[in-house]
Amino acid sequence: ARAKEADAKARAEEAKASEAEAVARENEARAQEDEAKARENEARAAQDELQAALNELHAQEAAYKAKVDDLTRRGNDESVGVVTRNKAKAELAQVLAEDPLPLRKAKITQEAAVKK
Repeated sequence: ARAKEADAKARAEEAKASEAEAVARENEARAQEDEAKARENEARAAQDELQAALNELHAQEAAYKAKVDDLTRRGNDESVGVVTRNKAKAELAQVLAEDPLPLRKAKITQEAAVKK
């Protein structure tokens, strides 16, 4: 009877140890899940920030194109005076003479970052 009782106590101790180990593994898994969710949220926030920057870049590009189109239209409009046409042509020349490299570089960089 004592041998059975000792055997039962040993199995009970094993069960408690196994339960404690399972609880520890569960807690570790929860911690890893929380860490993964945090990294996912950071990545999502970075993606949103990059997308917003890309949208802003496209807006700047559209504004540049609209300005060029407007100045071209005013420079070729025969219904306005010579001074107005020549002023529009001079402004257009200035806009076109500006270096668009920063805009192009930013566009390429942003699009590449969003694709990552």
